Amino acid sequence: MAEIDTGTLKIKRRIDLPEHPCPTSLALTGERLWVGYGCFDKFQGGFLALDLAATSPTPVAIGLGLHSAPKVVAAGNTLVVGEVTGVPADLIVYDIGGPAPTLRGKIDGVTHDQSEVRDLALTSDGAHVISAFDTPYRFDTWNTTTLSRVRRYGQPHEAYPTGLAISSGDAYVAGGRDWNTDVTVYDAATGATVFSGDNPAGRFVTGGLAFSGTNLYALLRGSGDQLHLWRLKRSPRLSRGIPASSGSVYAVA
Repeated sequence: MAEIDTGTLKIKRRIDLPEHPCPTSLALTGERLWVGYGCFDKFQGGFLALDLAATSPTPVAIGLGLHSAPKVVAAGNTLVVGEVTGVPADLIVYDIGGPAPTLRGKIDGVTHDQSEVRDLALTSDGAHVISAFDTPYRFDTWNTTTLSRVRRYGQPHEAYPTGLAISSGDAYVAGGRDWNTDVTVYDAATGATVFSGDNPAGRFVTGGLAFSGTNLYALLRGSGDQLHLWRLKRSPRLSRGIPASSGSVYAVA
């Protein structure tokens, strides 16, 4: 792993994890970095914590025995770990307010007919997590204390959910899908659709959604595996930074 200075784009330091192969997913809370690790189908998947304030951070691992590296997201005092492979697939919720993670419980994949997490997003306070599972074909919001579903976004069988992002202030949820309508923005409080559109260049890349200010960015893969960055601009008619149907596409060779 590498820590990169975003101003100079130079590597500040490297952190080796020889005992924890295939680090894949990262989440940062303060000076603690959470890392989902584990090679596919080796049943060595788990997550670890690194204290970035230390000169040489020592990984503190929690072994989960998963098929592969899980998806990890963290905010406030909440960490959510999602099973990326396996049927059914669980969401495992931890309290990270103390020196070590404390298990709150899990959102059971059997009970809710869930398979393979594609993406997760936490509200800024960690009170709710939004999930994109391979099945069912929708986005769900869960209370991270009661572990119950509180809202659904989208209709069943629209297409495979593949990406999620939450806007600043948690006002809007953006969801990406593979095929069909590729990006949809929902009002986070009501679940109402405020924008939807088809991408202009290829297929949506799993996990490739991000809000930045009043813009929404989506990563697309076109012919010949060429990557494109789709910028959906803010609508002048709306005051809270909602993407409008206009936008720009940038290609990456």
